Amino acid sequence: MKRMPRTVVGLVALVSILAVPTRDARAQTPAHRAEQLKRISLGEKPGSPLSPPADSTGPPPGPVRSIAEWEESEGIILDNYWKNADTVREMQLHNLVYIQVNHVAARDVWIDFLNNNSIPLTNIRFLMIPCDAGSMRDCAPWFIWDGNNEMGIVNNTCWGGALPLDDQVPRKFAERWGVPYYEPDPKIFSEGGNFYPNGYGVAFCSTFVFQDNKNKSKAITDSLFRDYLGIEHLRTPAPSSIWHHDTWGKPANPETMIVVQWPDTHASFPVGEGMAAYYETLQSPWGGPYDIHRLPMFEIWLPSWGWTFKPYMNSVISNERVYVPITHSPDDQIALGVFQAAFPGYEIVGVDFHESLWMASLHCATKNIMRRDPIRIYPLPPRDTEDSSSDYRVTAEVIPPNGFNLLAGHPAIRWTNTGGAPFNALVMSPTAQADEYEAFIPAQPQRTTVSFFVEAMDDGGRSATYPLVTPDGMMSFEVRPDVEAPVLSRFIPTRSAAASQWPPSIRTLCKDDMATPEVCVEYAINGVLQPDVLLSREELCYWYDGELAGAVSAGDLVTYRIVGTDKAASANSAALPVLGQVHCPVVASEEAVGIVNLSSRSYTAPFLREALGGLGVPHHYYAEWPADLDRHDVWFIILGTFAFNHILTSSQADEIVAALRAGKSIYLEGGDTWCYDPEKDALQPWFGVQAIKRGGSLPAVTGVAGSIMDGIQLGYGRECEQICIDRIANLSPAELLFHDNKSKGLAVLYDAGGYRAIASGFPLGGLSDEAWPESRKEILLRYLEFFGVRRARLMATASASPGARVPVRIEGAPGSSYVLLASWAEDHTQVPGLGLLRLARSDFFIVDRGKFLASGSVEVPLSIPSDPTLVGRELHLQAVAGPVIAPGQAALTNRDILTIR
Repeated sequence: MKRMPRTVVGLVALVSILAVPTRDARAQTPAHRAEQLKRISLGEKPGSPLSPPADSTGPPPGPVRSIAEWEESEGIILDNYWKNADTVREMQLHNLVYIQVNHVAARDVWIDFLNNNSIPLTNIRFLMIPCDAGSMRDCAPWFIWDGNNEMGIVNNTCWGGALPLDDQVPRKFAERWGVPYYEPDPKIFSEGGNFYPNGYGVAFCSTFVFQDNKNKSKAITDSLFRDYLGIEHLRTPAPSSIWHHDTWGKPANPETMIVVQWPDTHASFPVGEGMAAYYETLQSPWGGPYDIHRLPMFEIWLPSWGWTFKPYMNSVISNERVYVPITHSPDDQIALGVFQAAFPGYEIVGVDFHESLWMASLHCATKNIMRRDPIRIYPLPPRDTEDSSSDYRVTAEVIPPNGFNLLAGHPAIRWTNTGGAPFNALVMSPTAQADEYEAFIPAQPQRTTVSFFVEAMDDGGRSATYPLVTPDGMMSFEVRPDVEAPVLSRFIPTRSAAASQWPPSIRTLCKDDMATPEVCVEYAINGVLQPDVLLSREELCYWYDGELAGAVSAGDLVTYRIVGTDKAASANSAALPVLGQVHCPVVASEEAVGIVNLSSRSYTAPFLREALGGLGVPHHYYAEWPADLDRHDVWFIILGTFAFNHILTSSQADEIVAALRAGKSIYLEGGDTWCYDPEKDALQPWFGVQAIKRGGSLPAVTGVAGSIMDGIQLGYGRECEQICIDRIANLSPAELLFHDNKSKGLAVLYDAGGYRAIASGFPLGGLSDEAWPESRKEILLRYLEFFGVRRARLMATASASPGARVPVRIEGAPGSSYVLLASWAEDHTQVPGLGLLRLARSDFFIVDRGKFLASGSVEVPLSIPSDPTLVGRELHLQAVAGPVIAPGQAALTNRDILTIR
């Protein structure tokens, strides 16, 4: 077992305030003050420059590598305004602490503050670099290694270039440190709290990075991060209402992540769950899934802020320590325990949270000054394996500073199968790759845990290990039997397809505990088995996708299921559904809903395709203007938002009007369509729209009371929040459907003639929507019902725990009857023409029966028994239209699968 070091909790603020100074700074003699200033001289350089500063708008020589927060640092820089004695006292014990000041007077105030709190000045340095806001996380430099093994500094222009002094800070750092300086052209706009590189070409940030750089395309933004910072993959989870990644997620090492967990009663709960769900789809640079640790969010009342959450996440790593802001409450121990589990071997240090600067918190106010002459180690450890007969290859890049060489016998691996000393030594040998070394740990018997670390020394007297905190924190893998099957999840089946758009796409998440599995689709057309379709895995994640094959016609029935198989000696397999197949009837194209996507960056079109497929509504997708709007009775036309919007031509506007005249139902979505586009005057009367205001951001969407959207309220992710959305009003007899937080209209419904129409200025697919009730899908269902697309439809959450009360939503024609059935998967028998449900009382039970309300919907509470043995089982739900169950009905209506976890 790994030895867990002590957790150090910082002194409470009261002790800091009452600490008695040994000498009053104001009473010091001039000679004493002069001696202090000599030891903490302004802008003191930490060592000799490695090379003269350079200024370039071109990228560094490649390959470039951004430096992770957990790599070695020379010290930590602190904002001028972060006068928190507890924090400074703890940090200066093990770090040089650099304090940014704008002028001599600010430095003198700091010296008095430190002396009054009995904090020694030995490890304190001042950097007189004038700033505007002075947030060191935002304006201090981003450190990189270039292809010549030299450290460089890259300038990120924080706050969109609105703070000119802050934007000069990276250049001044480069001058003081004597390292090359690079200023991207065009500039990269990004705040430091929204950039977490991991040293392996991956960086975590929120989607706000693209809003920061909205003046350039995503492709250009990606290329700047790649060329200047070596970031091949920007990992940006679903849009969040929180700007910076350091407020809700923290990478602890190349394969470990901490993610916040809000209370399930809080509005941000879906956001946190969505973030965790996103990270669970990714493959780490070490080849396996990320190890996700959840950090509970505890509320606190602050006189200056009201009710808010404790800022534990906003922590900072500096060498062998992790500094976590604490609130001096019992919750601290829970939070510090989460950090200790995610950072084995590190010393977890609690420091006062500094209430007066609550929103900035600790990570926002600090930044590491990275070491300029380390031996750099980037390992690639083995994953768990069942192989007990072959040696285990370990590779690592090991790079000494320029002008120095590794000593004989280095790098080396120290490994153990006992959890601690004594360690076995293996000298690593160079491979054909530059700076890469390898060694082979001898084969071990089953049920053995191998722990190890990499060490290196050079001829300049430097030494290094990876991890830094060895031997308390080591890399490890286990030799054990592979008896677990892959886990398939997040599969939204296509339950109906238009013949003209065959084949449908299939997508699922599949993870395995030991290796990357193989995923295929088994399917049949009208009962005739087809060759399996092997799904392809997306790069560096666990999503698999592909398409079915074969020729189909309207009236055909396609049945299919997904199968995942691991690479164990005795292969383990899993399938979705566990028993039976998904039924996907093929319909004529004219029966389908038409989706027209004319935006170059659409939020809504992908959502529509996925949601309609899951609801069993056939649809036909057009990536360009269709040849004939007479082909479908219902259309969803997506024009997009500036600067990715399509501007309708006069002929396209005329075709829309002609389709409405002919009785077609049309949903038309565009952020600039109703107040700006040239054809707005031709469209507004037909949709009942009056232009109010062009453009404007959108933080929230609320259904208008008394409309069909009454009761709907949800928010936008930060990326969508900043896009320009027209505000509109309704022209009688049209009615307003949605408005923003200032009661300005966002969508209008028209139903006063021979056609039905909905005009929307906001992107439905961009709404934050991660948990039940799924508001986006709820809105879509109401749109479909308004357009006359009615059938018995069912929605349930994807999973539930024993004892939970699950809401099951059924949609159908108002006043018509329904029956809701359920059956455990193990009890199902596959019957031709009936699907999974065998119509015998021993195989299923009736959950509910009744009639749809005037709204065309009903929500049935389904209670899961409090039985832990149910975990892992599937509950299949079936909605049947009509008051009685007749043979054949079960195969024709929609079904959902609920997994007990």
